[in-house]
Amino acid sequence: MKYNDDRMRDLFAEAIYKESRLDKALCDEVAFHVIDFKDELFALCQLMSDPGEFSSKQTMQIIQAYLVYATEHSIAASELLLGYKPENIFGSS
Repeated sequence: MKYNDDRMRDLFAEAIYKESRLDKALCDEVAFHVIDFKDELFALCQLMSDPGEFSSKQTMQIIQAYLVYATEHSIAASELLLGYKPENIFGSS
């Protein structure tokens, strides 16, 4: 069964509400952040499933789009749900 964004957000927010101590508004915000980059996540999953089907340009575009959207939304959701702001544990060169 395929869910639209509103239904998916409602299901996620409901689960977060039931399993956390957050108020409903924060649960809605976490759910928004978790699903807002789903298109980029799906594209990355397709790339990983069959990398030979994508040109190097397409591969780069998919990776960049995922990193731009997923990173920011994941950080926001982590702060709201976990009270934790992820940092780069791998360091930078």
